[in-house]
Amino acid sequence: MKFTLNWLKRHLKTDVQYQILLDKLSAIGLEVESFQDQGADHEQFLVGHILEAVEHPEASKLKVCKVNDGTKTLQIVCGAHNARPGINVVLAPIGTIIPSNGMKIKASKIRGVESQGMLCSAEELCLNNLLNKTSNSLLLDQVDGILELSSDVEVGRKLATVLALNDVIIDIAVPSNRGDIASVYGIARDISAAIGKLVHYPQQTIVESCRNDIKIHIDRTTQCGEFLCRKISNVIDRGQNEEYVKLLGMIGSVSDLPLVNISNFMMFDYGRPNHIYDANKVKGNISVRKALDGEQFVMIGGNEVQLDASVTVVADEEKVLSVAGVIGGELSKVDAHTKDIIVEVADFSPLEVTTARRFLNMMTEAAYRFERRIDAANSSFFMDIISRAILDQCGGEPSNVVTAKGQRVEYVAEILYDHSRFEALVGYNISKDLAISILERLGFAWKQSEGMLRLQIPSWRLGDITRQEDIVEEILRIHGFENLPSADLSVQYKHLSEYQRSNLYLKETFLDRTRGVLASRRMTEVITWSFADEEGVKGLGYKECIKLKNPLTANLKVMRPTLVHNLLQLAHKNLSRGTDNFSIFEVGHVYLESLEEYQMCCIAGIRVGNILEKNVHTDSRPNDFYDVKGDIYAICNTAGLNTEALSIARADSQYLHPGKSATMCIGNKLIAVLGEIHPMTLKRYDIHQNIAVFELFVDRLPIFTPKLPRAQLQLSDLQSVTRDFAFVVDDKLECANIVKIIKLVNKDLIEKVTLFDVYVGSGIPVGKKSVAISVKLQPRVKTLSEDDIQDVSKLIIDKVVSTFGATLR
Repeated sequence: MKFTLNWLKRHLKTDVQYQILLDKLSAIGLEVESFQDQGADHEQFLVGHILEAVEHPEASKLKVCKVNDGTKTLQIVCGAHNARPGINVVLAPIGTIIPSNGMKIKASKIRGVESQGMLCSAEELCLNNLLNKTSNSLLLDQVDGILELSSDVEVGRKLATVLALNDVIIDIAVPSNRGDIASVYGIARDISAAIGKLVHYPQQTIVESCRNDIKIHIDRTTQCGEFLCRKISNVIDRGQNEEYVKLLGMIGSVSDLPLVNISNFMMFDYGRPNHIYDANKVKGNISVRKALDGEQFVMIGGNEVQLDASVTVVADEEKVLSVAGVIGGELSKVDAHTKDIIVEVADFSPLEVTTARRFLNMMTEAAYRFERRIDAANSSFFMDIISRAILDQCGGEPSNVVTAKGQRVEYVAEILYDHSRFEALVGYNISKDLAISILERLGFAWKQSEGMLRLQIPSWRLGDITRQEDIVEEILRIHGFENLPSADLSVQYKHLSEYQRSNLYLKETFLDRTRGVLASRRMTEVITWSFADEEGVKGLGYKECIKLKNPLTANLKVMRPTLVHNLLQLAHKNLSRGTDNFSIFEVGHVYLESLEEYQMCCIAGIRVGNILEKNVHTDSRPNDFYDVKGDIYAICNTAGLNTEALSIARADSQYLHPGKSATMCIGNKLIAVLGEIHPMTLKRYDIHQNIAVFELFVDRLPIFTPKLPRAQLQLSDLQSVTRDFAFVVDDKLECANIVKIIKLVNKDLIEKVTLFDVYVGSGIPVGKKSVAISVKLQPRVKTLSEDDIQDVSKLIIDKVVSTFGATLR
């Protein structure tokens, strides 16, 4: 949210330098994303006077101007059509930085003629918003061309002084749960708990001089909590409020219409979205209801849309006046001819506003605030404030306020706070009196209750503060993280046993080594949100997810139950930008209520496109199941796990290809899933490339133990022997079981068992399949005789036949 320092000081008494104020804003959680010192940006610009302007000898569209800067005459080449003798202009001397593009002015030659500066336009000065919106006699109306200043302005003076550009534009990030700081007053109220003193809004008294006969109906199908309206008759256009226009201009939200500027200013200032209708365009009574399917609505600006029953609207007896909390209608807006108005102040549901603005595919300043929840307790107070602003600027005859009540969400209004929770959570304590002082400054009312504090949550924080931990956070952020004493981090682990500390170290070491191993396998590490789109993860088969009370955005409503969803979203983004072949992985936690401590460490990776590009020697090869299987084996080797101990079974996963996927277990504990993504899953993510994926559950691996030094690899001098076998087995039998049972026949002699063919077709009975397996025998003591080989072969055949009911082909 943008505002200015001078605007903030309307509500905050403080003499601190603005750099200190900015630091304090960030320190208490109001993150400053950017700031622009208008005075510093325009400090070098001067008022100049054009003495002469002649055509450039080499370019008819350029002019060579003689410009007086107050002390001397400069020659400047200018291309503006309105550059002419006798006018005052804005001069950028050599060395000046242009605000719009950061260009530094240098002495130069333009088409052979020396130029000693630059004459500037409003756009180059970033002053567009001040033109045509103000009666400032020093700033003339000139958008197309260089900016012209009044002849009354003294030549040579600094532009920042002439136009009073002594302000700082500040932009802060407003979290999704902090709608209370989506206003200048709200920011002042919050920062005043740490620095300065809050200047409260004065109570306004409105003397009603006419009757408002409009009836308001809130349909029960909507979640509108409250709707207020006041009619003001005979308003007059007395021109703009200079202060409002200047402040709105600084943040780029100024309008030509005084009523619109008042409405916008009060929204930015106090945080309450509102709307002003032309009363003569409203027919009959007003209702808040759901739109009809196919109902027409013309938005401000003229765009016409067809609404549906998911959208909440404000309507009269003939038409839709506005989409509730999002945007007003063209057919009821105020204009230069408006004489009578209706002022709306309402409490629309955040969920309904989100639904409507998504339907319209737009975000407005009103929707931005409704989505973060407004302070509904001040509706009548705010109605009088905005009414007073209108009456002071435009005159008129105010009516009584008509109010309708709807369904209002109930929030936790009281919390029982035990101050011992502060030290328990923070590991450091402050006095109870200091904590109470901070809470009072934040607007909390309190009373003692059996040694604890019964806190009344201020209306502007309802829905955000719900438990003791929130109170600890409030106290801590105002007290200041910088005031916490430094601590020896090693002390934090003293409560752990030597075994636990060793295991933590070994796990982190394993993860670091895993990152190196995957990087060596040409994979790139990424980091994604710990949150996910609820519908997206449901599409992967995760039906029960941990939901966030205050999601950052509507698309990040749940804690991620898998790393795969975010990786697939990232794959779509990269593919849409022309990157076709890549492999990425992530190390992070997944979150499910069914998990111990609700979270588990995982490693997941995806391989997209080709692992081998076509070249003069070979064709391209796409990534497949065996590539990600190799990734898991490489990780297991890093952990010191024997991959022979892994049992592989067919995966029953909604998002994996049923014939090209598997699970890996140690005993009966699932440690990994892997395979190629199901084509229907790829379609949901709008991906048209083959993708192989793995997800390994680190916390399910055997307890980490220090790796013993590897024994030296002993190579046998004796010749190995390979024998192939083909068995006909049930087509439901997993081939991995056959491989595993063969390895157990003679562990000392059988070195390697490989499945190299599976056949179904002619000559094979229905419901059966033929599997071909190669067995490598490696003697260690003596060379194998034919009888030795036959004995082992018979044992293999007998074991497979007896175990699986197989027949030898």
